[in-house]
Amino acid sequence: MRRLAVLLLGGCLCAPMVQAESDAPPPGALPPGEAETSAPAEPSKPIERHFIADDDTRLETLLERLPQQEVVRLSLPDTEASAPQDDQTVTKARGQQTGGQKNGDPTVPDAIDDLLGNAPPPDTLASQTTNGEADATEEADEGRAPPTFPALWIPAEAPKPEGGLIILPGDGLHPDWPQQIHALRETLPRAAWSTLSLVLPVYQPQTLPARQGKAVERFSYMPGEAEAESEEETSESEEASSEAAAPDMPPVGQGSLPTDSLMGDAAGTDESTAGADDEKATSVDMAAQLARQQKRVDARLQSALDWLKSQQINWNTLVLQHEAAWWLLPRLKDGGWPKHEPIVLLDAMPPDGEDATALTQALVDSGRRPILDLYNPFNGKEKAAAEDRQEAYRRAGNDLAVQLPIYLPLTDRDARNAWVAKRVEGWLRQLKKDHPMITRGRLRSERQLKQRRSR
Repeated sequence: MRRLAVLLLGGCLCAPMVQAESDAPPPGALPPGEAETSAPAEPSKPIERHFIADDDTRLETLLERLPQQEVVRLSLPDTEASAPQDDQTVTKARGQQTGGQKNGDPTVPDAIDDLLGNAPPPDTLASQTTNGEADATEEADEGRAPPTFPALWIPAEAPKPEGGLIILPGDGLHPDWPQQIHALRETLPRAAWSTLSLVLPVYQPQTLPARQGKAVERFSYMPGEAEAESEEETSESEEASSEAAAPDMPPVGQGSLPTDSLMGDAAGTDESTAGADDEKATSVDMAAQLARQQKRVDARLQSALDWLKSQQINWNTLVLQHEAAWWLLPRLKDGGWPKHEPIVLLDAMPPDGEDATALTQALVDSGRRPILDLYNPFNGKEKAAAEDRQEAYRRAGNDLAVQLPIYLPLTDRDARNAWVAKRVEGWLRQLKKDHPMITRGRLRSERQLKQRRSR
């Protein structure tokens, strides 16, 4: 009995001790509440998605994933948003003038009616609008907020910034694109450079392809009642149908359809002329759409320059990725971008319907200016275009242009991004070292640079 009592007492005393050991935290664990506060902050990751248009709702969703202190809204002049408003105003005035009926065929929509030339001229509409409607339109314009567009801003981590980087991504890419753009936005501010990445409108030519070859008259063949006959008379119906179609449909292998005899020589001439006119119209439309895109992008760049000036940043570097170089061709040709402010080209490629020689000629005409040209040597077209740009730098006497291929594999995106950011930062640092007065518009000549480097 005594031995049994000792065993029972020992079991009661050991049970709480085992439970206490199970509730104890494992070795090296932090008390509750301290693990979350002591965890290091993860670096920001680039956004991996496209967006279709600058006013798409998906763009707002992408911007919400970024720190809100980086998202800024830049104002735009009214010229970019005035074209759609003018069209709506003209359509509304035409509906009020005609009492809801169009001047052309009432069964044709307004857009097709305009294409047919049935719309009244704008001057007539403007003269027929009443004073009350004009006053109401002016009051609505005054109450309307100015148009804006988003941009991503990271200030320099230094008391005195070296300058600003205005980043223009490629066509259809958002301002935090994981290839090259994100690395520049995150790396350059640590080297005393402020970065501003813009949201650009998507380029949409909205043109039909040029007609290839002459038009051919289409023949339709309607089968007779042979298909409804029984299976026993199938062979006879096929023979009858072939004999009936023989005068209209020539046998296979005996030449093409007699379109010339049916349509006439004059019709063929008219069709060839119409095809040439279609090609001319297509080229004119492409040029008009390109000019419209260049005007819109130039307006956004000017807004970015004005905003950076308000931030006490007066010396900027222009970073152009992919097609962005073609959007600023008018500014480069007209001397709108100062020659003492650098330009960085990232994998420059022409947009749809454009030729790479336009940028090459603009670089020749722009003369001597600091340019860093990074390109992809694994793409045959990009490599050939880069060689043409290298010849353009030589013809222009531009000794400040530096061209570097990115030989890192395309699959290693992190290494390529780090290499690009390092080369851009190092090139800008060396540029300011060789030209201490570059921020004031003074560049040393090639002879002075050789003398300084020989010391």
